[in-house]
Amino acid sequence: MHFPVPSLWEQYLLQGILIFATLATSAVVLGRAGRNPYFALLMIVPYVQIIALWVFAFSTWPRRK
Repeated sequence: MHFPVPSLWEQYLLQGILIFATLATSAVVLGRAGRNPYFALLMIVPYVQIIALWVFAFSTWPRRK
């Protein structure tokens, strides 16, 4: 089965949607965890996102009152 190759603007549109979805979901998670939502901007950079995820996961979490 042969699939058509998407045009350049379709590729940019898909990448933009995926980047927006990644930033939005990670900012919501960080905000609910008591962290700065701007930390989600690190999710754009490849390989840095892996380090940022590990730092977020293994850092001390704020306690609930």
